[in-house]
Amino acid sequence: GNNSSTTSLSSIPLSNGNEKKRKKPSPPSPTATSSSSLLQLPEQLKLILNQDHWEITSNKKIIDLPLADTVTSILDKFYAFHQRQCATGQCENASSTSIAQTVEGLKEYFDKALGLMLLYRFERQQYSDMFHSKEKAWKSACQVYGFVHLVRLLCKIPTILPTQYLPQDKLDAIKGDLEEICNWLAENAGSFFS
Repeated sequence: GNNSSTTSLSSIPLSNGNEKKRKKPSPPSPTATSSSSLLQLPEQLKLILNQDHWEITSNKKIIDLPLADTVTSILDKFYAFHQRQCATGQCENASSTSIAQTVEGLKEYFDKALGLMLLYRFERQQYSDMFHSKEKAWKSACQVYGFVHLVRLLCKIPTILPTQYLPQDKLDAIKGDLEEICNWLAENAGSFFS
C-alpha cells in the first residue's frame, strides 16, 4: 500500500531559505522565475501578482481587512469543488486524502509565512495592528487575508518547501495537488480578485 498519509504539507517545516541573513524576505517578485520545477504558476496568477505589486509599490494601496473571501474560505471552496469532481469521476488527483492534507498544510504555511515573507513594507503596520495589538481579535491570518496573499504564498512555495527532505513520490503528490489548486484559482480568479 501507499503510505501517503505519513507526510503531508503541514508536517514539513517552513524554511525561508536564508536563515543566516537578518534582512526580512520580501514578497514574491512577480517577474522572478523560480529555479525549482516544483510549481509553475498559471499566467493568470502571474498577471495578478504583477497588478498587486504595482498597486502596492506605486499606489501604496493596502487591502481593507478582513476580507469576505479569506484564505480559509477560498481553500475550502476549492476542496468542495475537488470533492464534487471526485464524486462524478472527474478527479485529476485520485487521492482526496492528499488534497485534504495539502489544503490544511497551505493554511498552516500561510499562517506561518505571512508575517515573515508575504507582506510588502506598507502592509506590515496593518498586519501588526491585526495580530499584535492588545485587543487582538484574530487568531489566524487565514481568517483575515485572502486571494492575493494566497497567490503570493503559492509563488513562494518552491523556495520555502524543503524539498531535499521529501521522497520523490511525496514531492510528486504535493506538486500535483498544488498544480490543481493553482489551476482552480486561475480559473476562478474573477470571483476573488478585481
